[in-house]
Amino acid sequence: MIAAVVLELRARHPGSLQNSSGTAAHGVWFRHLEDLDASLSTHLHTGSDRPKPFTLSPLTGLPPAREGVLRFEAGQAAQLRVCTLSAALTRLLPHWLNALPPELEIGGTHWQVAARCTAPAQHPHAGLTSYLELREQAQARRPAPHCWSLEFLTPTAFNGLNTPFPFPLPDSAAVSWLRRWKAFSSDPLWPSFSEAEF
Repeated sequence: MIAAVVLELRARHPGSLQNSSGTAAHGVWFRHLEDLDASLSTHLHTGSDRPKPFTLSPLTGLPPAREGVLRFEAGQAAQLRVCTLSAALTRLLPHWLNALPPELEIGGTHWQVAARCTAPAQHPHAGLTSYLELREQAQARRPAPHCWSLEFLTPTAFNGLNTPFPFPLPDSAAVSWLRRWKAFSSDPLWPSFSEAEF
């Protein structure tokens, strides 16, 4: 199963964050995951060669950065999205969500949790699905698309051989998605689908 939750946040005080709030968002995820399962949190944080079974957005909805700093006023709205890609982490996600305090510290700034969105009716980027459902939706499209149109909702970087790339290379992105599918789904994407096709 795949789950996505969106936290609707409000700034308690005026403040600022560095241009990328992604590191601070990871801090929130791991700090509260450790409270539920310290060994899992350590394992996910220290990593392995396997793809990570989650994705996190930076804070979205903030004013544009100036000179590398995001400045905001009290009451500023922001969102933080957490997506789990493995069945085990998806089962843990509701517990993580329910255990969150009413106020979060993110990068030294304080945010009220105004809403915990778990379904598309609450936020268009929240919801629950399965790999099988995704595959069936893709197979139902006839004729099959020969190209995809993608929209990145947050700043996105891709791992390169020696350094991150600030833009997606189509073959690298597709291979990365395929690797995650293989790592976390028991349902094959397509029987003949392989990395060699990219």
